[in-house]
Parts: sequence; structure tokens; C-alpha cells
Amino acid sequence: MSIQTSLALLASYSEDLSAAIQLMRFAGQFMPPKGPPPAPYRQWYWFAARMGAITINAAGEQTDYFFEMLERSAVTAGFVDLQGLRAAKDFFDTAFPGIKDLRHSAAHNIYGSDDRVEKHRPLDTAAVFGGLHGTRYTTHFQGKELAYDLSEPTLDAFDNFVKRVFAAFSGLCV
Repeated sequence: MSIQTSLALLASYSEDLSAAIQLMRFAGQFMPPKGPPPAPYRQWYWFAARMGAITINAAGEQTDYFFEMLERSAVTAGFVDLQGLRAAKDFFDTAFPGIKDLRHSAAHNIYGSDDRVEKHRPLDTAAVFGGLHGTRYTTHFQGKELAYDLSEPTLDAFDNFVKRVFAAFSGLCV
């Protein structure tokens, strides 16, 4: 995959994350204050939260791929602000701690079987409590509680990260 294609893919993740936020907002309108939420809104709400985590992680993986590509091409790397790219990745890691594990839990539904629950529950409790509270998605992975907010501030941080990556590649005509 070319750098240009990879940057376009990274930009598309902002749109995907925005769509997940909009879907959660829409489905949230139909969530009752008490009692079980009606289908299909419950599923849409969960889908949005899980897709947000998957999308954020995909952007981090894309940045790792940039570093791999640049290691193979010293000529191309000479046109890239490698310090700026590293700073963008550091910003990402700070803004989205534990996103790889959160993505894994979201993508593979750790609550789907007793074996998975036992493997991923916190060690100091007999149960695993994950869920959605407003825009906050909480889950567990390998004994750790992980969470993120699918919200406008999250999108703002994500877009800030994407802008930093694009700035690092501004020396290339892409």
C-alpha cells in the first residue's frame, strides 16, 4: 500500500469515527430511562461503541505501518518529519491508552462464553462488569478494565492526531 493510499485511509477513519458517534447519538434517543432498551436501537448503540474502538485502533495500526514503510525507504523518509510522526504517535498513545486491548475485547465479545469471561475478568472480583453508560464504553481484557468515551471530545483528539500525522508528511507531494 502506498503512503498516499495509507493517508487517505487514515483520513477516512475520522469519518468512520464521526459516523459511530452519530449512530450512538441517534440510537440513544430511543433508550428508555429504565428497563431494557428496544431492539434494534440497543444493538445499534453497542455497535457504535464497538466500531469506535475498532476504528481508533485501526488508525494507530496505520501509523505503525507508516514507520515500517519509512524504514524500508530512506529516500522517502528524508521527506518526512520523523520527529513529528513520532510525536503524533505519542499523542495517540496518550489520548487512547489501552486501545489495542480495548479493540480486541470489542471485536471478539469477551462476554460471549464462560471461558472468555473467566480469562478476562478482573482478578479481584467474581464477575465482569462492562457496559455502556451514556457515551462511555467499558470492557475488560486480561484482567484489566478498559474504557473510552465515544463523544465529540474523543473525535476532536482523534482529528488532532490525524492532523499531526498529515503535518509530518507535508514534505511529500501526496
